[in-house]
Amino acid sequence: MENVIKDATRGNLPPKFTWDYVAGFFDGEGCIDVQKMYPKGAHQGQLYVRPRLRLCLSIVGLDLLTQLRDQFGGHLCHRKGHGNAKPSVSWEILNEADMRRFLSRFSDKLVLKREQARLALWWLENVKGRQKHLHGDICAARHAFVEELRAMKQDPQRLSERATQCIAALMRQSDLHSDVETMAETTMARAA
Repeated sequence: MENVIKDATRGNLPPKFTWDYVAGFFDGEGCIDVQKMYPKGAHQGQLYVRPRLRLCLSIVGLDLLTQLRDQFGGHLCHRKGHGNAKPSVSWEILNEADMRRFLSRFSDKLVLKREQARLALWWLENVKGRQKHLHGDICAARHAFVEELRAMKQDPQRLSERATQCIAALMRQSDLHSDVETMAETTMARAA
């Protein structure tokens, strides 16, 4: 794998730059986490979260990350090296459409991050844009999402179905119209 990455950083993608390759590379080097925000104004102090995809390499991986960014969107962040740490670059995707397009193409090929990808896709499908219309325990649902992703990093086999049911239940408690009742069931039925 290291030789493949070195070849890719010289501008020559491996001949078999397939979804299996991208999935394996992301499984090993990528990260699915959340960006936390605390808005000001009327909603001050409330937690707002959105999924984030990141892939961080030393600066020698810049060409490969640039190609991934050019193909799937997102942006690159450069970090200077300090002490013994070498300069690095990370590719991040925060845009919902780019994230869906990227994850939906190979999430079934992931091994270590499969359940995290499924949970992030579920969140984008069922919660994104609805957070403004919910009250009360929506913060509990947001915290549950963060904690479930964190737990999946420790236990990659932790099921996203369990997480989605828990989060959907918290959202039903906070929804004014209770139209969130079948979100987990609907999403899981689509995935099957």
